[in-house]
Amino acid sequence: MNASNESRSPRMRHRRRLSLVARGALAVLLASPIAAQGADYALNWGPSETGHQHWTTALFAERIGAPLRWQGLGVAGDFGLGFVRARGTPVDRLNHDVWIGFGGVRASLPGAGVWRHVFLGFGVGLTHGKTNALSSTGEFVDTLGWQDGHWDAMIRHISNGHLSTGPNVGETMLLVGVRF
Repeated sequence: MNASNESRSPRMRHRRRLSLVARGALAVLLASPIAAQGADYALNWGPSETGHQHWTTALFAERIGAPLRWQGLGVAGDFGLGFVRARGTPVDRLNHDVWIGFGGVRASLPGAGVWRHVFLGFGVGLTHGKTNALSSTGEFVDTLGWQDGHWDAMIRHISNGHLSTGPNVGETMLLVGVRF
């Protein structure tokens, strides 16, 4: 193999993997059971931090289904695409952008009062791009949030739960946004 073919091979693999992640995220969004009625969309933005006090920006677009009642909880599908911006430093390989497509559920408490605005979210995602904070293709997406009307505020942690080898301290973010 000559030098030009060697330089194309990693680039082509990179494009193929990005294409696979993008197609997978699109398929999940389009084929999800929340496609028909009652789905909300949300855009959330905020700072993200990894274990070594390195800060950056995160952005998420999500599709949240109409809640179904189960054991007194409101349970809804949650599908989204997120972006964690590179930090501009090669320390801990944090100079790479990371995209994550994910799917999971949100559970909210029943009743009146302030607690009815609280929700918990759990999901799994596929990433494109690697850092020491998000170093595996598969990641868990955990969320604790508050939603009232068209406004969201949440703390989200993304990590592989140390299920694979290598560094993965995860990303913890404070996101605020709007639902429509």
